[in-house]
Amino acid sequence: MPQQADVENHQHANNVIVLHNEMAWLSQVINQVICSYLKQEGHEHHWADIPPPELVKGTPYADLIIDWQLSLFERLALALAMAPGMKPDTLDIFFGLNSLIDRPFTEFGGVSDKAFSGFILTGQTLNFLISANNPEWRLETHALFSNKHRLMAEQVTQLLPVDEGVPKWAGIYRLNEEWLHYFMTGERLRPELSASFPAHLLESPLEWNDLVLDAEVMAQIEELHAWLKEGAI
Repeated sequence: MPQQADVENHQHANNVIVLHNEMAWLSQVINQVICSYLKQEGHEHHWADIPPPELVKGTPYADLIIDWQLSLFERLALALAMAPGMKPDTLDIFFGLNSLIDRPFTEFGGVSDKAFSGFILTGQTLNFLISANNPEWRLETHALFSNKHRLMAEQVTQLLPVDEGVPKWAGIYRLNEEWLHYFMTGERLRPELSASFPAHLLESPLEWNDLVLDAEVMAQIEELHAWLKEGAI
């Protein structure tokens, strides 16, 4: 029989393959959007017609897309946010210069950092992909950046704040590192103690059966425990 470690390694490999397939799709989308925007050969095609990879159930990334019923726009936003940490060269095309002014395309968004040679995307980058050729779809970007949107509310994706006077969408758009780890391994990272998360894990040698409470309170806790164990995430 295969060892447990071998089974886990195989599953992790499947997880990573799913993510790399998603990056290949993202690359096709980016190339088509730019092609259409610059009216290059093939500009009559549309990125929304490029089929995303088939979802492999049982992998964390695919299961999240299925369980949360993410739309094509939401899936694009998730894939884009993952690119710098998963396959940064996917975004290298955004380094292209506008030949009319000999400088980067403002509409591509992005910022630079001396510690990272890759393209660091911003909210404007996602907006460009979504609405460059369909201006009315800007509303889709607006919805994706709402604090009420599930990807933002669950802190899967983040749009970092900017200085006063700078457009909000100029903020760095990224995938939370804890979620990237989960997509690759299926394991949830425990939040690290910090100023923004001033808490730590409490551990005890006691077990659940050692808990003694009033019968009515215990019944309510048992109900909550069952929901957390069996309910959908």
